[in-house]
Amino acid sequence: MSAIRVTKLSLTHFRNYAAQDFQPADGVTVLAGDNGQGKTNLLESLFILATGHSHRADTDREVIGWSAAREPIPYSRIAADVTAGDGRERVLELVMQLAPRGQAGEPTAVAERTIGPSGLRGGTLQKGYKVNGVRQRSASSVGDLAVVLAGPEEVDLFAGPPADRRRAIDSTALQTDAEYARELRRYERLVTQRNAALRDARERGSTQRTEDMRLWEQELIRAGALLLGHRITMIDVLQKEMLAAHTEFTGRTGHLALEYRSTVDIAGNGGASPDLQQSLADALEGAWGRDSATATTSVGPHRDDLRVVSGDVDLGVYGSRGQQRTAALALVIAQSAYIGQQLGDEPVILLDDPLSELDADRRERVLRHCLTPGRQVLITTADVELIPAEVRSHAAMYTVKNGRIEAA
Repeated sequence: MSAIRVTKLSLTHFRNYAAQDFQPADGVTVLAGDNGQGKTNLLESLFILATGHSHRADTDREVIGWSAAREPIPYSRIAADVTAGDGRERVLELVMQLAPRGQAGEPTAVAERTIGPSGLRGGTLQKGYKVNGVRQRSASSVGDLAVVLAGPEEVDLFAGPPADRRRAIDSTALQTDAEYARELRRYERLVTQRNAALRDARERGSTQRTEDMRLWEQELIRAGALLLGHRITMIDVLQKEMLAAHTEFTGRTGHLALEYRSTVDIAGNGGASPDLQQSLADALEGAWGRDSATATTSVGPHRDDLRVVSGDVDLGVYGSRGQQRTAALALVIAQSAYIGQQLGDEPVILLDDPLSELDADRRERVLRHCLTPGRQVLITTADVELIPAEVRSHAAMYTVKNGRIEAA
């Protein structure tokens, strides 16, 4: 299978990179350096460019580097030259800027608390995304760039909160299905509107649905059912690919189940495919008393979870740290396989020091699987000795220090 490659990456005022141009190798690139020097930031920039959001920041404005404070309008820019497997070339650009509040035609925003220079504490965040110089509606055009990332957040995925696991499966779907991306944005907006209406009703002492709320719920049910259907189909593929990767990593066959645990009845009756719209409508109706009292929407795709079970053991709860990390890495590989199947091109693999807590044999198995000829892989590490010598001999080696990248 062919693969997507990033041939050039340019960062301006992104995290601790004031200005940096970088050309990854077509195959394996190793980025070595002490912690806090910018290795993770570089991988994060590619993830943002591919998905439209960060995997580690609570708000987009966090990625605007402190060096931007000297600009008249503080901004951060990520740009990349990307080549698809068929040779098709794209120039992708994402700019995030802090426009002055009250600027003509711009909404007024509530002041946010931000650590850093005073020049970055105000302003309304604006995002602009271009492909080959043409502005796009969203910062995640399906097929232009696709990545999978295994970093500290990802390898602790199954031990962490459900929101992290939902974000992981959403990031895969967003890169392969434009309809999913649109419906996810719409669904999130509808949940926010419903919650606001619930708060308003509670303040008025009412437990009755308003006409606006009924309309929002109808739209929420349609959008939520689409998300559920897509996730269920995707999990079926991820389950098979994850089991194969896990077997390769551990050298042992065994039962490993990836379970989608929904707040909605998705099992159907007698094995028949459920009517997801009706299931979601029933779930909302059943939760009305609770939702009315708490002014929150307690059921739906935004409250679902993803768990991994070995036998009868939930690895996220009872598994060792090594088991949890191996399962999470297997999921990343499964996500890569799924994206490749959907796009026809394998994604760029980003490995952010995920090997430090694995034994030598398992590290070698993981890397051997990732380093398939033709794939582009970027690996960060604080200890190059963790990367097998054979891998290093075929890799482009770089050091990262204080937001600067230099050939090793």
